[in-house]
Amino acid sequence: MLSCGARVSLFGVTNDSNDAALLAWETRQLTAITGDPLWRLHCYREALFLLEQVREDVKELGLPGSHTDAKEQLLRSVGGGTRRR
Repeated sequence: MLSCGARVSLFGVTNDSNDAALLAWETRQLTAITGDPLWRLHCYREALFLLEQVREDVKELGLPGSHTDAKEQLLRSVGGGTRRR
């Protein structure tokens, strides 16, 4: 892993973050997830974090059955769900 304060750029993408919510979320993840080689990719960790945030947002949209289209659209936009017909 990178040392403190290190910044690596590959195609303009950095591998550092100072987002406190993301860092706190990372510490709560299971070894089964953090042990995966993909975990070393910052973009992978961010994607998992954002997907979890979207799922929490969907829960906040009210009772089951309410705002169904908005919930489905939000989940589809991050690849977290599919529309059932």
